[in-house]
Amino acid sequence: MKSPIKSTIAQFFRLTIAKKLLLGFLSCGILTILIALIALSNLQRLNEINNRIIKRDIPLAENANEMIDTLLAQELYGHRSLILESSEIEALFWKRSDEFETLQRQIADLPDSANLSLDQLTNLHKEYNHLYKIGFEKRNTFSSSAFRDHDQLMRRKQEKLFELLKGISREARKDQNEKSLEALSIIGHSAFWTISGLSIGGLFLGIIIALVITHNISRSIKQLELSTREIS
Repeated sequence: MKSPIKSTIAQFFRLTIAKKLLLGFLSCGILTILIALIALSNLQRLNEINNRIIKRDIPLAENANEMIDTLLAQELYGHRSLILESSEIEALFWKRSDEFETLQRQIADLPDSANLSLDQLTNLHKEYNHLYKIGFEKRNTFSSSAFRDHDQLMRRKQEKLFELLKGISREARKDQNEKSLEALSIIGHSAFWTISGLSIGGLFLGIIIALVITHNISRSIKQLELSTREIS
């Protein structure tokens, strides 16, 4: 009883030359399409990683750093207003507060922002503004010790805000680095070796098919020559 492999080989050799050529070209075409699909799949993955870095990680880190700068400006104008009792400087304090909230809304609009501690950030900033509002309203009635205690409370709120914002910026940079490493080492390495292996395999397959078909055609021609000689 013949094995399935030997039976398949025997059926292949019984095919006409046209069918053998068609089968050879079809095999090479399928392999070429497979290589193209793998390459496109890896390019799509690279595109997704780059989009996440450009549309989320970089803006997130930049906005978080800008919010830190805005918070520092708020502190500067807030303390100047309390010391100088200036309503104009107090207006600058609230202007920086609005800028802080605008940046926070921009972060909320970024992809995957639900994982960030935005609610905590909002509440802390409201408490921070409220403490300054109390200071602006009661600056004339504050004693030195009461003002010192109030100032320490505002600084603690500010430190919590800084810590939260630095954590957001740090996580964004970390995610950006991880995605860059994934794109360079994992996807690039995998795509290179997969496509290289399939290309080499396709080359050997093409050579084998060409040799088999050439040998078969050559044998058919020899049989035709032999038959022609016997007839002549």
